[in-house]
Amino acid sequence: MKVKIHSSFLNTKEKSFIKEALTFNIKYLFRKNPKLLDNLNIKLEINPRDSTGIFDQDEADCKGLCFKLTKTRFIVWITNKLINTRAKSIYSKFKEILSYMFHELVHVHQYRTGTLKDNNKSPEYRFNGKKFKIRENEDEYEDEYYARPEEIDAYGREVGLRVRFENYWNEVLKYNYVTARC
Repeated sequence: MKVKIHSSFLNTKEKSFIKEALTFNIKYLFRKNPKLLDNLNIKLEINPRDSTGIFDQDEADCKGLCFKLTKTRFIVWITNKLINTRAKSIYSKFKEILSYMFHELVHVHQYRTGTLKDNNKSPEYRFNGKKFKIRENEDEYEDEYYARPEEIDAYGREVGLRVRFENYWNEVLKYNYVTARC
């Protein structure tokens, strides 16, 4: 597994913290099939929207996305606007970033395991083998988004992953980062 953090808003220690959180939970997500971690390549972007050049302007309200480049290569993008610049601890500074990141990592897992299959050129996709179609009507989109099975899965697991990492942080990691001034 290869993980790269790209952000002009983070220092080395902050990138290390984010990478630790990502690695901790991606290994957990793939615990039943660790072979799928082989050749997995995740680039995490914490930047303004336009830095990647791959996302639609229609998604301007979006704060995080998972983009599948190939079966094993993914870009996870999260807006830097979620960084809490007033926070005193590194965990508090990146708490919202972590939530969005964990949500998008569930999508990486869904794609990598074949649970979620889509064609970027079509509004149709499959989740757990069942076919779904994304509606084009903007008025229905938000309601539909939260009812989509892959999003229900991601939102539910995001909470568990966040709690899991928070416990790990409080029991083990916190002491390695206590001296970090954000």
